[in-house]
Amino acid sequence: MKLCKNDFEDYKSINVLEDETEWNINDVYQYADERRDGHYIYKYAGDNDTNTELSPSVIYERDKEIYPIWVQIAPTNYYAMLDARTDSQTTQANDIVMTFDIQNQDTFSLLNLKAVSVTLSLYDNSLGAISYTNNVVTQDESSVIDFYSYCFNEFVYTDSVYIDDIPLTQDGVLTVTIDGDSVGVGRLVIGKSIFIGDTDYGVSLGIESYSRRDIDTFGNVNLKQRGSVNIDTYSIKVPTSKVIELRSTAKKYDAIPLLFIGDESEDTIVENLLNFGYWTSFNMVLPNPVNSTLSLSIKGIL
Repeated sequence: MKLCKNDFEDYKSINVLEDETEWNINDVYQYADERRDGHYIYKYAGDNDTNTELSPSVIYERDKEIYPIWVQIAPTNYYAMLDARTDSQTTQANDIVMTFDIQNQDTFSLLNLKAVSVTLSLYDNSLGAISYTNNVVTQDESSVIDFYSYCFNEFVYTDSVYIDDIPLTQDGVLTVTIDGDSVGVGRLVIGKSIFIGDTDYGVSLGIESYSRRDIDTFGNVNLKQRGSVNIDTYSIKVPTSKVIELRSTAKKYDAIPLLFIGDESEDTIVENLLNFGYWTSFNMVLPNPVNSTLSLSIKGIL
């Protein structure tokens, strides 16, 4: 089990434009008009042919518990893979190419991914050369066992990528190319991972649904599909000598979004058991001076 906190709030560069119409204090708006302020889109809920002196983001943060005139509805396409939600995607009709200034980050992950392949290239400025490249093909060919299945089985693509062997550098530029005819990314994580311990078998994987299931007095069912999140519980073997350090780590990252990597092996058959969320329960039992057991419960973020 590893965990990783995302270190980036913005890109060094990306070929996705933030081209949504921006709010302007001199313009007047009609009800339901949409404008960009910062990295988010806001919808106008005021009177027709009016405006506000304050920006949409300021009004929304001030009045969101009552009745804001500007309502935040979504991140910009540019920012969707970096915002607080995993289900909002940065999309593009062709490849997405982005760069990041890297300093002591060794872990990279994409979640809610739609792509054919992902290529990483690290240019180390101190060496003046490319020190690392990696190409990950997302197509799963395990169901192709003969010519018939090749012709008639649907192509299956993994919706996540996890890489943990980026060489550490004090001054580098990481270039990421997401390839495909129509690509999308819901969550990007780049950071330095922390090893917690060895995950034992007996992992519990579940889902918490926020969908509505309304049944009236006549038995008619009205189903409304909404989001759902992963609910995972792990039993992890940890060195007893590290339990105090791990408890401090848990306090440090309490209520902070993290990428949890339940299975860090390269030949994983369960897509590394990735879950982006926060820990809800952290309990350790110390049966002997050598090894102890950590019970960790994680709740994903929409």
